[in-house]
Amino acid sequence: DSAQRGFLEIPRESPGVLCALIISALAGFSDIGIAAVSQVLVMVGLMVMGAFSPSYGMMMIFLFIQSLGMHLFMPLNDAISMDLAREGEVGKTLGNFKSKANMCTMVTAFVIFAGYRWGFFSFEDKILKPFVIAAGLLVYMKKIMPRTQIQAKTKSKFVMRKKYMPYYLTLVAYGCQKRIKLVFGPWIIIELMGKGADTVALLGIVTSFIGAFFSKYLGKMLDEKGLKY
Repeated sequence: DSAQRGFLEIPRESPGVLCALIISALAGFSDIGIAAVSQVLVMVGLMVMGAFSPSYGMMMIFLFIQSLGMHLFMPLNDAISMDLAREGEVGKTLGNFKSKANMCTMVTAFVIFAGYRWGFFSFEDKILKPFVIAAGLLVYMKKIMPRTQIQAKTKSKFVMRKKYMPYYLTLVAYGCQKRIKLVFGPWIIIELMGKGADTVALLGIVTSFIGAFFSKYLGKMLDEKGLKY
C-alpha cells in the first residue's frame, strides 16, 4: 500500500547519506577496490530479491544492501573515469564514459520495455528475471575484468572552498529534485496514469538516447572552454 511504499524510501535512500561516511572511512583504499566491493553488494541484494521472493521485512534488508552498493559506486564512477584520462582530456574521457553508460542504460531499458510489454517478465513470477539477470551480469563482469595492480590512496583532508559554493548549492538542489522525481515520478505514471513498467522503461530509452550524444558534446566543451564556462 502507499504507506509501505513510502516506508521503503528509508532503506532505499539512507545508504545515500551513509555512503559519504563509508567512503571517507575507506579513503585509504583504491577506487577500483571499493568499486568491486560495491558491485558485490549490489549483486547480493539483487539475487536475493529476485530469486527468493523474500518477505517485506527481509526484502527491505536486501534492498538496503543493494542500494548501499549502488550509492557507493555513484561517486566512484566519475573518479575512476577521471583517473583513466590523459592530460588535458578529462572532459573527453568523462564524456565518453557517460555516453557508454547511457547507451548501456538504453539497451537495458529496451530489454525491460520488451519484456514487460510482451509478457516475458512479470511481477507475478516467483523469480523476478530482471533482478536475476542483472546479478548474473555483475558476476560475468567480475570474471572478465582485467587484473590490475590496485594501489591504495593516501588519506587526504576534506576540502571545502568558498568559491565553489554555487556548485555545492546547485548539487543540493539537484539532489532534492532527484529524490522527488524518483519517489513521485513512477507513482504518478503507474498509480495515477495506470501505466506499467514498460512505459517507465520507454521514458528511460528516450532520455538515455539523448544523454548518450549530449555527454560526449559536454565532455569536449569541458576540455575546450574550461570547467567554469
